[in-house]
Amino acid sequence: MIMKKIFTLCAALFMGMAAFAQVDNTFQFVDADGNEIADGNTWHAFEKTVEPVMTQIHSGLYVKNTTGEDAYAAVDYEFVEAAGGSFMICYPATCITTNFNGTTVPTGVKTNGPDLHLANTTEDMEIEWVVKEMFTEEVKGTCTVTLQLKRMAGMEPDSEVLAYGPKITLVLHNDGTTQGIEGVDGAADKTPVAYYSLDGRRLPVAQKGLNIVKYSDGTTAKVVVK
Repeated sequence: MIMKKIFTLCAALFMGMAAFAQVDNTFQFVDADGNEIADGNTWHAFEKTVEPVMTQIHSGLYVKNTTGEDAYAAVDYEFVEAAGGSFMICYPATCITTNFNGTTVPTGVKTNGPDLHLANTTEDMEIEWVVKEMFTEEVKGTCTVTLQLKRMAGMEPDSEVLAYGPKITLVLHNDGTTQGIEGVDGAADKTPVAYYSLDGRRLPVAQKGLNIVKYSDGTTAKVVVK
């Protein structure tokens, strides 16, 4: 009888943990056209702005509140690598800038937010990798960071995490590749062999927005074309 109770308790605990581990879709990563970037995907960004004061790579990432209710959001971000420069993220609260010391990046998870995200609205994450500032040499290479959305109980810094949302990897490029399909990873022996829409339909050519690209080495990737 005791063993049965222990087994039942363990099973209930396991099911509760599994339910908590499920991805919450209150908030979703989307592109400028509203296409979803699903949990587990890698987003490659190439858009470059050259100004007199600075040169920066824009992520092109947005966050959508998919529900009919206002909700509190936060985003966890963790640096994987960076060739230098600085990284800025402005969603969902204030703009936070991290300066890289050469190629050394800070370790550990950092958080922006929480803050209120209105129902059925989409907000620009305003993520930028600054690769050149006035009187400095332009940084060449990539900056990689993981991003995870969270639904929070309130907007206080110590608010309870109600649920974890999608988690993606962002790769910002200033390495000579372009946003065209052929230049996604710059590998000479890796070429596209097929293009698909997000619902699995084969396409004759890449279309504007998100595409699933199959390469000659058997790998696939989601790639944006503007």
